[in-house]
Amino acid sequence: MLLEARKRWLSLPATRQMQLARCLAECRRVEWVQRVKQVVAVVSGLRRRNDSEGIEHLHNEPCVIFVVRRKLTADQLARQPAQRLPTELLTPVSIDGQEQPVAVPTDVQDESRLLGGVAQGSLSVLSENSDGVRSRGALAWVLKVGSQRYALAPIHVLSPLPALDGVGRAPGAPTRPRKDSSQTVARAADLGGYLRAGNQRSFDVQLAEVLRPNALSALFGGRQLSASRPYVRNEPELDALLAQGGQLIIAAPRDNPLRGDSSLLPLSAERSIHSHTLLLPLSYDFANGVVDVIHHQVMELQVRFGERTLAGDSGCAVLLRNDDDDPTLVGMHIAGNVDRGVSFVIPIWDILDPARYSEGPGALPNGPVSLVLSP
Repeated sequence: MLLEARKRWLSLPATRQMQLARCLAECRRVEWVQRVKQVVAVVSGLRRRNDSEGIEHLHNEPCVIFVVRRKLTADQLARQPAQRLPTELLTPVSIDGQEQPVAVPTDVQDESRLLGGVAQGSLSVLSENSDGVRSRGALAWVLKVGSQRYALAPIHVLSPLPALDGVGRAPGAPTRPRKDSSQTVARAADLGGYLRAGNQRSFDVQLAEVLRPNALSALFGGRQLSASRPYVRNEPELDALLAQGGQLIIAAPRDNPLRGDSSLLPLSAERSIHSHTLLLPLSYDFANGVVDVIHHQVMELQVRFGERTLAGDSGCAVLLRNDDDDPTLVGMHIAGNVDRGVSFVIPIWDILDPARYSEGPGALPNGPVSLVLSP
C-alpha cells in the first residue's frame, strides 16, 4: 500500500501537492507539537538537503516540515524512539472520485536555521524623526483610499528606531529620496500595524501620506502592476501561479552601496516556507539603543544564484513575474538573513486584510483600501 501511496503522490501536480502539504501541516500541527517535545512548529514548504560537501540546497519538492529545537543523531534517536519523526505522512485524497491514500513526504529542519533574521533598512529613501534619528528604506508600493495616496513600507523604515511600546508607529517623520534629501515626498502617518515584544505577533507595516506624487513615482522607475492580476489574493492562488511557471523576484534597490555592480537585479527567489502558522523571531533596533527580538508571521524566500538581501533592502516589493510584462505584487520584504541568503516577506493578502490590523493596536484609513497599478 505504501508503494502505491508514494506513486499517487508523485502523480499529483505540484499545486495539488502544495495544497495537501499545507492542509496536513495545519490539521496535524497541534498533534505533533504536543506529541514530540523536540517539535516547535509544523509548516509546509520545500525540502532542504546538504550535498556531499555540507552545502545546503533547496529542492523543488513540496513537503510537510517539522521545525525542531535541534536535530537528534541516530544514537540519540535510538535512545529516545518517541522523538523519531516520520519520513512521510499518509492521508486520504479524492482521486478520480475515490478516496485513496497518498504518502506526503516530510522534512526536518533545525529551528536555528530560521534564527538570525535582521531587519534591513534600504537606501532608496531617507526618513528622519524630530530627534534627528534617520532610517533608510525602500517603499514597497502605493495604496489609495479615496483621493489620498499612501506609500507602503515597514514601520522600522518610516519610524526611525521605533519605540518598543507595543505599537512602534511614530507619525510625522518626512520621507525623502536618498539622492535628493531636500524634497519630502511623503510623511509617516499613524496608520498601519504594530511592533510588540515577546511572543506576541507583530505586523511591521506602516503607511505614509504621499505629498509629491510625481517625485515619489520616480522612485519606482516606471514599474506598474498587471491590470488583470495586480496582486495575489491568497497563498493557494500563489501556489497555482508558481505551478504555471511564475517567477518570484525581489525588487531590491539598485543604489544600495553594499551591493556590488555584479549583482543580478532584481533578485530571483523561491518560496521555501509558506506564510501560515510559523511565528518567526526577527532582530530589530529600537529607541535608546535597545535591540530586541520580535515575532512575525512571514513567508520565507530563498534567494537564488548566490545572491542575498542586504542591510538596505527592507521595504522593497516582492513580485511575481508572469508571461505578461507587468508583474503581480506578492508582498513586502521586511528582513533577511545574509548568511543563509533568505528573505522574510509579509504577504500582500495580509497587508490588505483589515483583520490583521484589528488583531493588535493597528489602524487603517477610513474607506476601502486599494492598490494603484502604477505609483
